[in-house]
Amino acid sequence: MKIIHYIFISILLISCLWSCSGTRRTVKEHQKFFPTEINKVYLGMSLNQLKSVRNTNTLSVDPGKKITYAFETFIDKDFSKINYQFDENQILYEIIITFNKNIDIFHQFEKEYGQSNSKKEWLFENIDNLNLKIWVYENRLCIGIQKYF
Repeated sequence: MKIIHYIFISILLISCLWSCSGTRRTVKEHQKFFPTEINKVYLGMSLNQLKSVRNTNTLSVDPGKKITYAFETFIDKDFSKINYQFDENQILYEIIITFNKNIDIFHQFEKEYGQSNSKKEWLFENIDNLNLKIWVYENRLCIGIQKYF
């Protein structure tokens, strides 16, 4: 009887550990550029993956012929909107974060990550095997996979 009890507890423990291991996620280095509210989003993910990690009630999707757009709006944050752009294979290649008018995102980003180049953009090579291009347009922080630009 003790042996059956021991086997049962062992199986239960192993199954608990096994099921918990699937909930861990790998943090990607380029996610440091994103607001914490979208900490499960990463460049290179599929549209279906985005739908699975974001609230589908607040996520709007507009499929186009070559580019699919998705966006979310936010209240009471330093930013009001996040746009996600997907290529024809529905791979996320750009995130555009619209900051509130009172936020000077260019100088904040420059303070955090250093001076931009002459085109007022930052290029980061080989982060998660991606080359990233980051720039500010008006009050928007644009973060994209460089090969698309």
